[in-house]
Amino acid sequence: MNGSVFVSDNCARIGITDYAQDALGEVVFVEAPQMGARVEAGSVFGEVESTKSVSDFSPR
Repeated sequence: MNGSVFVSDNCARIGITDYAQDALGEVVFVEAPQMGARVEAGSVFGEVESTKSVSDFSPR
């Protein structure tokens, strides 16, 4: 999945690229880490479910 992570201080904002959004179609569910959770760079830490597929979220 084409995703992005923006980090500022100790906070991160996650998202998917326009390309991924177009490829997925309508997003119907997102599983993300709870606030305050630690995630390792490059590791899978969520899922994005759309009307077309379910994709792991692991931005690099």
